[in-house]
Parts: sequence; structure tokens; C-alpha cells
Amino acid sequence: MRHICYVVLLLGYPLFVHVTIINWFDSNYLHDKEATEDFLQDPTFWSVSKIHFRSSKILTVTVTSLNNRVWNDTVADLIQEMYKHLNIPIILTYFKAFETYPGRSLHPISLDYVREYPPESYHSYLIISHSEMNTYLYTYDSTSYPQYEWTSRDNYLILTILHSSWHAGGTTDMYGSTFLNLWTKYQVLNVITIVKYMDICNKQSDIMVYDFFETNGVINVTPEQVAELPRSYLERTWNLKGYSVRVTMLHSFPNAVFNCRSLKKCSYEGRDWEVLRNLATYMNFTPVISQPRDGKGLGYKTESVFTGSLGDLVYKRVDISANERYIKDYDADIEFTMPAFYTQQLVVIVPKAQRIPWWRAMSECFTFHFWVCLLAVFLVTTVVWYVLRRLSEKVSFLTNAVDTMAVFLTMSLSFLTKISALSQRLLIASCLFFSLVVMCLFQSSLLDTVAHPRFQPDIDTLQKLDKTGLPIITLDRNLLDTFNESLALRNLADRLQHQDVSEDALLHQIANHRNACMLTSKGEALWFLGKFPNKLHIVSESPREYFVSYMIPKGSPYATRIHNLLGKMSQAGLVRKWDVDASYRLQLKALREGRANLQDTGNAKVFAFFDFQFSFLVWAVGVAVGTVVFLLERCFA
Repeated sequence: MRHICYVVLLLGYPLFVHVTIINWFDSNYLHDKEATEDFLQDPTFWSVSKIHFRSSKILTVTVTSLNNRVWNDTVADLIQEMYKHLNIPIILTYFKAFETYPGRSLHPISLDYVREYPPESYHSYLIISHSEMNTYLYTYDSTSYPQYEWTSRDNYLILTILHSSWHAGGTTDMYGSTFLNLWTKYQVLNVITIVKYMDICNKQSDIMVYDFFETNGVINVTPEQVAELPRSYLERTWNLKGYSVRVTMLHSFPNAVFNCRSLKKCSYEGRDWEVLRNLATYMNFTPVISQPRDGKGLGYKTESVFTGSLGDLVYKRVDISANERYIKDYDADIEFTMPAFYTQQLVVIVPKAQRIPWWRAMSECFTFHFWVCLLAVFLVTTVVWYVLRRLSEKVSFLTNAVDTMAVFLTMSLSFLTKISALSQRLLIASCLFFSLVVMCLFQSSLLDTVAHPRFQPDIDTLQKLDKTGLPIITLDRNLLDTFNESLALRNLADRLQHQDVSEDALLHQIANHRNACMLTSKGEALWFLGKFPNKLHIVSESPREYFVSYMIPKGSPYATRIHNLLGKMSQAGLVRKWDVDASYRLQLKALREGRANLQDTGNAKVFAFFDFQFSFLVWAVGVAVGTVVFLLERCFA
């Protein structure tokens, strides 16, 4: 009997243990299943997701992989319920693997189809994680999919599900680090974190948001308060609450003039500064103005590296570039603010045409046809008067020609009053009236030539500029492609070069040495002409014309708000007013700097010896010829 009991015990104990273990696992599984069902029936997550994803047209769900049956079952049931509640296309991703969730009523979604939706909060992301550390590491990796497609315009919801079978405890500080990751790496603002506790805590869930601008910390909210939170990134950027926004701004004429009245009182003047100041006022941020770290000014691209303020934008060291820039392809991850205020022409500054010599200026007072007619009238008059005088007196032809010249020059001749022949009197009277009119016109033209110097024709076309052979210098490397799009301007493109020199040095070279020309904007060119009057000229034909605007990093969370405010400033006429005010101030400054060379035609001109050098030259030639004739007369007397 005892042996029979041993046999029964040996056979029954393993079965008993097996059944006990199965019952234990089944009870745990049933308990976990109940916890999952309780979570799916919990209204907290669904109310938050409906509010947060209300404007979404597509949802990307990212699930962290975990070899756990409870986790996989919970996530699978959650995805099914998500599709039923939201009724929008869902893309399911596990880390780097991309796949479409195979729901019965869900059609395959392609990336091209997804990108048809506009980026203004139409694409939302749900991150489902099993620990706060896993969420932090996932957001830290910005090179994987879909992290590299995250933008500040989308809505984000992080769901962290904690269970005793996989959660080993953690720190709440990790949630704040995750929020900071999203802000510093992706500029994401509209994000909510929900922590769901399954069988490890008395409470059911926590809802957390982050105040990026005021307290810079994690804030716990209740489900009732979620409806009062900003529903998009645009609402969050409406009031930045004094947040420090990094701005790069350079001294640039005529829109950003840096002035220092004392060592501690330095500020900018001009339209760019007024725009920045008003943006800071209405968005309620504190601008922190800095210069490019490398000192390369506006910046440019060298191979794969960006420099200057352009590099600060690309590498997101600043939030706004407050200097106007041409809207063109810089091959960089930047955006332009809208609307563009106006267009700016690119022009070429060349040396002013040389002054016409006095003798040539006087000869050009009348046309060649007039000079021929005047000579013909003089010859006919000389011959006719010679014939009439020979009838009554003996006179040589040379003497008669000199007397006729004196009459045409309205000189006083004593013998004219002694002429008795009526025919000669009529001839002399008509000649005197003719010469009076001609000499008055000649003297007035001569006075106008002296008072208003005349110059040779200026270079007004790119074709004439090409014929000069002058090198074209620009101070902005981004303008080296100005002449590239036209085959007719190939010679100009070959002569275009960049130099790291100051504006004043280059302008002095153009004005004084006349051996170069400068490519710049028309606004700056007009300012330069005021500093160097009658020495520089702007070629009328413009090679390019760009819209101008400001630069911000690609995907900036402030973009839409800035676009809105700039549009209001432009429509209200404020931008035009600031331009006019800056132009007036700079014109006064240009007049002060260029008054030594400025020739003001509105006031009386003080003549100098240079203005009458031709007259003195004629007098000297006349005295020299008279002296020679006098000596010849004395020798042959």
C-alpha cells in the first residue's frame, strides 16, 4: 500500500505543480488583461487624444519594441481603439522599421500620400513607450525615421505605460529632459505626456506639459485643464512671455545703422531695427542681438560649411536674422519670412563719365549744320560788302574780311557811322541784328556750360559696360551668380569677382582711379552716390532684381506668427514709413559727408580760374600772335 502511495505521489505531484503554475500564470494574465481593459476604458487618454489630435489628418504612431506579451497585447488593442476613436489614417512604426498598421478597415498608406497634407498641424505623432528612459533615448536620436521629419508645426503626444513586469523604477526628471530634447533638437512646442500606471501605483495616470517660456519646467495638469491648453504651436507662440530670442543683426546701410552716442548707449536705426523692435513688442520676447561668431558678415557657403549669419541660421545658433536678404537659393536649410516687402534691384556702380573740355563744350553749343550755315553767311556777307565798298573806295579783301568779322562779333567800328551808301547801310544793319541774336544765344549757352559742367555719355547699358573691360567687384559672395543665367553676359560673369575690402576703399578706387566697378543693391548705390557726387554713376540697366525678406531657420516655431505680424506692418504702411524716415536721415548724412565734392546747382556758383581757363588761353594766344605781327611790321617797315 505504501508503494502504491509513493507511485501516486510521484505521478500526481508534477501534475499538481503544473496545474498550480498554469493557474498562477492564468490568474496573472487575467489580471493583466483586466488592467489593459481598464486602461482602454479610461477616459483620460481618449479625451486628451481627441482634443490634441482634433485637427489632425494623419497620425504616425511609434511603438518601442519589447518582448513582453502584456505589452504587445496592450499596444495592439490600443491601436485598434485609436483607429475607431479618431477615424484617420494611421502609420505604425517600430523604431526604424516602417510599416502600415494592418487593420481590417485601414488602407495602405504611402509616404507620398502622407506628404500631400499641409504641414500646419495636420500631421500628428503618438509615441508609445514602456519607460521614461526609453522615451528620452528615442527623442535624443534625431537621425532615424520618423524623428528627422518632425517639425514644430505638428502635434505630439507621448504615452508612457508603466507595468510591474517591465518597469524597474525611474526618476520624474527624465520627463523634463525629454521635453527639452523635443525643444532643442526639433523646436517642438505642442507636446503632452501621459504616464499610465498599470498595477504598480494607486493612481491611474499623470498628464504633464512643459512651459518653455515662463517657468521652464514640467507642469502637471488635470484632464479638465487639457481643454484649456493651447491646441497648436501657433497659440503657444502668441505670447512668449519675455523669452530670450536669439537674433543676429549686422551694421548695414541703409536699413540697420549701428550708432553709439556713448559707451553704454548703442542702438540700431533703420527699417530692419524697427521691424525687429515691433516683433519683440507684439510677440513679447526679449531680443538677444549678436554678431556672427566667425565674423563673416551675412555669410556664404564654402563647400559643405556655412559661414556668417547664414551659418548661424543653418546650425540653429540663432532664431532670426534681422538683416534683409535677397530671396534666392542659398542651398541651405533656411526659410524666408513673408510677405516680401518689395523688390531690390542689383545695379553696377561705374566711374562717372569724364568732363567735356571747354573748347569742345563751346563748339557743341550749336549743331554742325548751324556752324556751316554761319560760315556760309559770313563768306557771302564778306564778298557782298567787299563788292559794295570797292564801288566807292579802295579797300583790300583782307581788311574787308576783318571788318566783317568785327561786325559779326558786335564790336564797335568808328567808320560804320560814316557810311553814306544806302546799300551798305542796309547790309550792315541786317548783319548787326543777325550777330546780336547769335551772340546772345552763344553767350547764354557759354554761361550755361560754365555754370553746369557737361560730361561725356555715361555707361547706361550692360553692353557698354562689357566694352569697357573694367573688373566688376562685389562684397557679397552670394552675388557671384548674378550674370550666370544669360549667355550674352558671359564676359561680365568672367570679370565678376569678390574682394574682402571695405566699402569706402572700393568706392575711392572707383572714383579716383577709375579702374573698377562695383555690384551692389540699388538702395546702397544711391547712398554711395550721395557720398561721392559727380564721381560715380549707376548703370541704368539692371542685371537682376530680387524680392527681399528676412531669414529664419527651417521649421522655426515662430514662422507663422512672424508672417502674420509682418503682413500687418506692410499693409498698415509702417514699412514704407520706416524706409522714408531712414532715407531722409541718410540723405542728410550723405550731404554732410559729401559736401566737399557736392556741386549744388540750386545756389549761385562761385566761379574759379578753372572755369575761365579757355578765355585766358585765347587771350594769351592773341597777345602772342599780336607780338609776332608787331615785330614783323617793325622789321619790314
